[in-house]
Amino acid sequence: MCLNRFRWDLFRQRAERSSAVYERLRGQRAAAAVGVPRSALFVDARKLGRMVDRTHRELTEEDITGIAGVYRTRRGEEGACNYVDVPGFCKSTTLEEIRKHDHVLTLGRYVDAEAPEDDGDPFEYKMNCLVSQLREQQTEGARLDAAVTDNHKRLGFWEHRA
Repeated sequence: MCLNRFRWDLFRQRAERSSAVYERLRGQRAAAAVGVPRSALFVDARKLGRMVDRTHRELTEEDITGIAGVYRTRRGEEGACNYVDVPGFCKSTTLEEIRKHDHVLTLGRYVDAEAPEDDGDPFEYKMNCLVSQLREQQTEGARLDAAVTDNHKRLGFWEHRA
């Protein structure tokens, strides 16, 4: 079962149990009917927590509190700051944008990639270092090829056959 589908089912079950939450959802549906855009929050928590084993990740209390804080902020609860999308972590997306992606709920389609860290070195410097390293590796490769060829010749395996 898709994790997003599981989350939605869990959310729906909780909403049905709580009349206050159900009333709020009904109000959102009414607002959507009048033209207020509905939206979904995507949170990419793959980098949070720690790996328990090869396939299971365990979130810490701080991670869960942070995710809940983002959710509360987006909902506009009292005492919360203004919600802002965080590249690489979370994004609030309209249902129209989800429709444009044919209702595919893959995080990468919505949560923007975070900006790469800048180490302060200019591009030219990095490129010169990489080219220098490549030349050294090519020289070493040519030396090793010559050594292998020489060994093959000494062992008698270097005959040219047509």
